[in-house]
Amino acid sequence: MIDAALLEVRNLTKRYGGLLAVDDVSFDIAPNKITAIIGPNGAGKSTCFNLISGHTRPTSGTLAFAGDDITGTPDYRAARLGIARTFQATALFRNLSVIDNVIVGTRQHARSTVVDAIFRTPQHRRDLRACREGAREALAFVGLEHHAARMATELSQEAQRRLSLAIAYAGRPKLMLLDEPVAGVSHEEMGEHALLIRKIAASGCTVALVEHKMHLVMGLADAIVVLHHGKKIADGTPAHVSADPLVIEAYLGVKTVA
Repeated sequence: MIDAALLEVRNLTKRYGGLLAVDDVSFDIAPNKITAIIGPNGAGKSTCFNLISGHTRPTSGTLAFAGDDITGTPDYRAARLGIARTFQATALFRNLSVIDNVIVGTRQHARSTVVDAIFRTPQHRRDLRACREGAREALAFVGLEHHAARMATELSQEAQRRLSLAIAYAGRPKLMLLDEPVAGVSHEEMGEHALLIRKIAASGCTVALVEHKMHLVMGLADAIVVLHHGKKIADGTPAHVSADPLVIEAYLGVKTVA
């Protein structure tokens, strides 16, 4: 029996004036798998992520997450539903400690209100304890537990990438959208980062990623969606996609002979 898709993208389109950034794109993201969205520069990959995460509203088309229509749902509601997002540029609170950065990622599950915080009610204190515990678990998951008290700016680029993953993971998402997760990471560190992404998927969190490093994608992804000039030109397993004539032409500019 085939599991139902966690995310169903149907005829997704985003138009900016006369520019079609995403053009009638449809694909599924299977649960507990790693799906890569690839394509040359300007293919529409990050725009597609923006549409899925609720950062941008689609011009047309639909999105269904865990069976529910989330088309046009804003990003803060998408996060509460279980969609977490990291960005190409590491987005951290640089004046906060490592653990305080991760605590921010846990706050969406807190039940206390501003009034609870002002009067430090029992609910507020329970939430604080739960958020700190959740943050420590997320840091341990990504291997940064010994850096909890350091300032985020003191971490290496690779460790800051791990911290971004910890912030997203701390919210206990069902789907993590990773936009170029190894940007700025050395070749030696890339293998460890790939293992961490596999660990996230193995924990029961579905992963979708945008990445330009093809050797990483081909060894990491269970499924690949290829975009070119905003349109989907192929999808399937890494082996299937890498042999597709349209994909070869898009990347190499060389037409294959049938």
